[in-house]
Amino acid sequence: MAAHNQKEAVCVTGANGFIGSWLVRTLLESGYTSIHASIFPGSDPSHLLANGSHVVVYEADVLDLEAVCKAVEGCQGVFHVASPCTLEDPKDPQKELVLPAVQGTLNVLEAAKRHRVRRVVLTSSISALVPNPSWPPHKPFDESSWSDLHYCQSRQKWYPVSKTLAEKASWEFAEKHGIDVVAILPATCLGPLLQPGLNASCAVLLQLLEGSQDTQEYHWLGVVHVRDVAKAHLLLFETPAASGRYLCTNGIYQFGDFAERVSRLLPEFPVHRFTGETQPGLAACKDAAKRLIDLGLVFTPLEDTVQDTVESLKAKGFLSISEDSLRRYVRFASESCIQELLSASDSNRAGNANDGWKLLTLENGVEISKRRSGSLHTFRSRWLLRSVSPQQFITVANAIDAAKVVAVASLPKEIAAGLHPKQNNAIRGLLLQSGWVVEKLEDDSCMVTYVVQLDPAGWLPKCFVNRLNTKLVMIIENLRKLAQACPMEEINA
Repeated sequence: MAAHNQKEAVCVTGANGFIGSWLVRTLLESGYTSIHASIFPGSDPSHLLANGSHVVVYEADVLDLEAVCKAVEGCQGVFHVASPCTLEDPKDPQKELVLPAVQGTLNVLEAAKRHRVRRVVLTSSISALVPNPSWPPHKPFDESSWSDLHYCQSRQKWYPVSKTLAEKASWEFAEKHGIDVVAILPATCLGPLLQPGLNASCAVLLQLLEGSQDTQEYHWLGVVHVRDVAKAHLLLFETPAASGRYLCTNGIYQFGDFAERVSRLLPEFPVHRFTGETQPGLAACKDAAKRLIDLGLVFTPLEDTVQDTVESLKAKGFLSISEDSLRRYVRFASESCIQELLSASDSNRAGNANDGWKLLTLENGVEISKRRSGSLHTFRSRWLLRSVSPQQFITVANAIDAAKVVAVASLPKEIAAGLHPKQNNAIRGLLLQSGWVVEKLEDDSCMVTYVVQLDPAGWLPKCFVNRLNTKLVMIIENLRKLAQACPMEEINA
């Protein structure tokens, strides 16, 4: 395939889906100015139309060859992303999954042949690679594996059947007609949703956060950020030497290991902890996508991928924090974060001006503070924690939009003016060593208030902050019990 310098006209099928939407955005960001966005007739293209004249929408059912040809005409490249993937089990798997996947792929390739398209990038799936029970146990999967059709059909796993048959049909067609085809096999694809609806792969994470105990036994190798998948499509189109199959995942690992990492990252959600292997015999592998890595693709870390997805699910209303989740978060705060802070504190609790952390038991709660003496940059971080009922806590938390506020602190403006909240260690303190976030709240008083939170998506409204005596009511039973063992002290003004 000849190298090219000019951005050519390209067609994206399934352009308003999860991967397709990101691919269109990535193409635009990369300088492509003529994109034929093929969508299923009657589906919503509104988020694509915002891209202006560079994107032309074609309504084309992939089972309608002539409609597909119109979308492909004039293009030098085709990204065939469209393939049915349902959240529920199909009533007629042949009609709903297998036929559109296989015949739709053949129609796209026929259109590419007619219009002399230079290269077709086929969006396959790890579902065309696993399940494969004949694969040697504890050997990392690679692109040489194919899903076992008989195994899948006997268990009525029709999505792997559809993706496997579609990809095999594409290789047969390409060999027979001399079409340049490259296939990408993404793992479970997560990330922000550009499309209005919920897609099947993000639903896997959503269900996990809601307490699902589904092991994903037949559909799992790992996770990949949708942005990385879009970049990989473009990389394979623009790399002349690219050929064959390319596994696209940030690693191979058990679904149970993924759930464990999600649980640690998002302790406020009832994520199930799995015991034993969720994918028996599956061998972990950090560089399973070596072929793409060798081409220069850098994968997004798993934690960032999950966080991006969760923020998007919240913003679109698919995910909310329940009262039970808030209580669970408080238990986490009391058993983990607070203990970590206390373990690093000074043994001196007399309330003097020595450097370090102090714990003071008061009539109305507990104060944890840190002072840095001998400097104008004196910093005091305080928690006033009272024992309240769960319902009181829920009321307060909901009033501040479920923001997971850990601490608030006020500084005179003349001192704060010389400090940057994300750089100065006096403000960051031990709290930020755990990766917590410091933000500044603007106000009209003589003080500047900094809020330390776990969740950057929901900042504490300034009307909830008392500048003279900053406080936040939280129920932290373990800390209260610890404080009961300490002698009563007075706060030094």
